[in-house]
Amino acid sequence: MDAESKQYEVLYRVAKILNDNKIDYQISSSGAGKFYGLSRKPGDIDIDIFAKDVEAVLSLFGTFVTVPLSRCTDDFYDIDVIECLIDGEMVEFIIMDNGFYISHLTGERMECARFFTPVKKKLKDIEVKVQSIESIIGYKQHNLNKEKAANQAEDVRELKEILEKMKENT
Repeated sequence: MDAESKQYEVLYRVAKILNDNKIDYQISSSGAGKFYGLSRKPGDIDIDIFAKDVEAVLSLFGTFVTVPLSRCTDDFYDIDVIECLIDGEMVEFIIMDNGFYISHLTGERMECARFFTPVKKKLKDIEVKVQSIESIIGYKQHNLNKEKAANQAEDVRELKEILEKMKENT
């Protein structure tokens, strides 16, 4: 199984568990972009959740947790995150209701919840919640940090092209 197929399988398993346990979530960032046709393989799987579901997520994914609930604060983030390693794939659960992204454009502290804009998509035989394409573009435009600038800029360019084609087809 190639790396992208393996990541897809892990995402499917995680989403199925979240659905089965009625946890409110969205697949976000580049992982969400794949549902719209983004070509780049995401470096990890980002899943946005809310504080009310942290204990359930820790219970459901406890054997995979590599970094328990912790605060990540730097020039670009001020968020609570749970990191898991599932079959070699990094899965980050980002807690939306008490976190901020710091815009590299304006320095503004933007509430994470501002980017919680789930759209229903199909993943194999289940319905998943995926960040809207407009929200992914907005997030990535503000988050061109030094380490990821080239990838983020390319993602924004590609997602804007995809969005234009989507609009033309409606």
